[in-house]
Amino acid sequence: MAGFVGSPAINRVEGQVGDGGVFASPAFSLPLPPALASRPQGEVLTLAIRPENVRVAAGEAFEAEVQLVEPQGNQHVVWLSCAGSTVSAVLPCQPEVQEGAKVRFGFDAGKTMWFDAAGSRAEV
Repeated sequence: MAGFVGSPAINRVEGQVGDGGVFASPAFSLPLPPALASRPQGEVLTLAIRPENVRVAAGEAFEAEVQLVEPQGNQHVVWLSCAGSTVSAVLPCQPEVQEGAKVRFGFDAGKTMWFDAAGSRAEV
């Protein structure tokens, strides 16, 4: 997979095509975009999402534990641990979370990028 410029780096979560056209990883499962849902079951895919597109709020789809809240000027980077995967979220203000807290996070599926096992971008 091509490298990405930026800090923090883009989030990458490896998983595979599961039964019924879902992306299954230890961190979470979610429906694959229609263009990827017909790929062979078991095929390895990597989901990529920019930290600024990750939301941390009650009612979001996935659960994680806050590892670190890192102030960076007018924004904060919240580092989340989710079943062995680390996910970062860039939040524009002081988040109301503390290290060790359980939180919910999510993202807009339309802002995800997908890569195959060879690192080539999978068109959605």
